[in-house]
Amino acid sequence: LDGGLKPQDATPEMNAQRIASNSGRLSEIQTRATENIARIQSVEAVANQNREVVLKHAEEISQRRDEIDKNHVDMRCNSRGISALVTSPTDGHQPDQSSPCSLTEANTRQIRANE
Repeated sequence: LDGGLKPQDATPEMNAQRIASNSGRLSEIQTRATENIARIQSVEAVANQNREVVLKHAEEISQRRDEIDKNHVDMRCNSRGISALVTSPTDGHQPDQSSPCSLTEANTRQIRANE
């Protein structure tokens, strides 16, 4: 198409040279492809191992976040209980059983009863 091929150069000798050249290039390409396959398989194995580690860590992080959230609720409840003890030790406050702080409030009542 670009005019690089000339019919007068299409001799058996030139064709043999071209075939030999292409065979050599094909051999190099096949060698590189085989090496690449081994390299790709190695990288894929490492990537799969890393993926498993990342997923495991993600699960651990999620569990830690849940624990942190629970601890924040517990700290707020404890703060509320301590505040109730300090500010009005006999206010007759009844805990809200639906509250996440109900256990703390029940403990506060028990502490007041011990006084």
